[in-house]
Amino acid sequence: MHKLKKVDLDYLNKGANCVHVSVEINRSAQEVFSALEQAEIWVQAYDSIREFVWTSPKPFGKGTTRTVSLVLPAQPLIKGVEEFIVWEQNKRMVFYYAQMSKKLFSALLEDYRVVDKGNARCELVWDLGYQGAGIYRPLFWLMKGKMKKNNQAALDNIKKILEAKADQPEAIAA
Repeated sequence: MHKLKKVDLDYLNKGANCVHVSVEINRSAQEVFSALEQAEIWVQAYDSIREFVWTSPKPFGKGTTRTVSLVLPAQPLIKGVEEFIVWEQNKRMVFYYAQMSKKLFSALLEDYRVVDKGNARCELVWDLGYQGAGIYRPLFWLMKGKMKKNNQAALDNIKKILEAKADQPEAIAA
């Protein structure tokens, strides 16, 4: 495993390549946040993600870790270790990649905010800050638009999944 640079929230404001996407969801902030804690939602919503495994026990919080397995174009299965640096239950989760099985990135941080809009509605906001490593640095800079499109599609899929379960609240909290 390759170590990535440990970054904090300032990374999004300090020259990283950043992608910002959001979606309004007709579900409560608590329901959306609870769904984000479930590995299944990410596997269903994001084409590249194959598996999420929490490696820290509940309750989750700052310092929590999990592993993710994903497939990127022209790459074999990639594994990453994420460490959460912010955890505000039902509001926000922020993590950086501490390690990755392939040296694609020198740093990568993801910030998810669930903004309560009232009346069982919320906005899910996703900010991604990254820097490619080595020969991938210019490639990922050039792919910024594609990354934004893919991340927006993932959030749109989360919206569809959660809103389709509107009559099954127990399925969301599971």
